Amino acid sequence: VAEGSTHPAAPPYATIVPEDTAVQAGGTLQVQCLAHGTPPLHYTWDKVNGSLSTRVAHRAGLLRLGPAAPADTGTYRCLVTNRIGTAEAFARVAVHGEPSPGLGAIGAPHWVLAALPLECLGLGEPRPHVTWSKVGGRIRPGVLIRAGTLTIEQVERADAGQYRCTATNAVGTVQSHVILHVQGEHRDAQLGTHAVSLPGGDAFVCPQLLLKSLGSQR
Repeated sequence: VAEGSTHPAAPPYATIVPEDTAVQAGGTLQVQCLAHGTPPLHYTWDKVNGSLSTRVAHRAGLLRLGPAAPADTGTYRCLVTNRIGTAEAFARVAVHGEPSPGLGAIGAPHWVLAALPLECLGLGEPRPHVTWSKVGGRIRPGVLIRAGTLTIEQVERADAGQYRCTATNAVGTVQSHVILHVQGEHRDAQLGTHAVSLPGGDAFVCPQLLLKSLGSQR
């Protein structure tokens, strides 16, 4: 029996509201730890398999996080104690970060026999949707775009230009660009241009490709 009371002493019982919560990067979230038991009740917070960010503030059963970052994603624990025992409750937090495209391209100058892949790695949570476009023109028919990679099977002079990779998710949209220069494209190998003989005796002219990253733009 608790001192000064006719009710039996009780260990704490804890629950968290909400148990699952999500916020966009830069936003603020809060979760409430509700506990019952013989007072006084003492609350502590920690992050499972991690440490609390300096952007976390907590007082008693309320935890507040802001501005949130993707690294704050994880499971948070509320630990409640009194002189009788201990209880714990957990909250799962997801922070959705903005997309971040990265271009993977060949070095320059570089000789290409056939297919030229330009890879755009869309990073972010939720996973962004990646698209390609050609600045000031259209991507010609026959150019393959699949899973963020643009592949030019047979490079032509008309393929030269600036290409834009766009990554979009619920948080926003970002873009990155790459410039493709095509030099020395000649169909007649007798003119002294570079040609490579492949098995079977066919000759393929190899235009020189120069890729220059322009970086990312928001």
